[in-house]
Amino acid sequence: MQERIKEILSQERLSPARFAELVGVQRSSVSHIISGRNKPSLDFLQKILTHFEHISPDWLITGKGPYKRSEALSGQGIATTKQSGTDGKIVISFFCFIGQRGRKGSLQCNTK
Repeated sequence: MQERIKEILSQERLSPARFAELVGVQRSSVSHIISGRNKPSLDFLQKILTHFEHISPDWLITGKGPYKRSEALSGQGIATTKQSGTDGKIVISFFCFIGQRGRKGSLQCNTK
């Protein structure tokens, strides 16, 4: 995991301090993860994926697949779009191919 965090810093051309600021965590948290002292929490990973929407969750969590989400999705025929809704709701719209048929859908989640 620490190597993937270092890869994000390299790919995004960020210092650990700037990365921490963008993601919304303490600089010491990033430093401890990079040094191998600590492992990132689920909350830490979610913050990365929220700020860097182009990073593939599979790559971040497992190290498998491409770095960029769009590259990961293009081979599977799946596209997702996150949109902030009103009243503290998040709407996630999606379209996926199942065989030669496509399916549309959306999910609504309360954030409050």
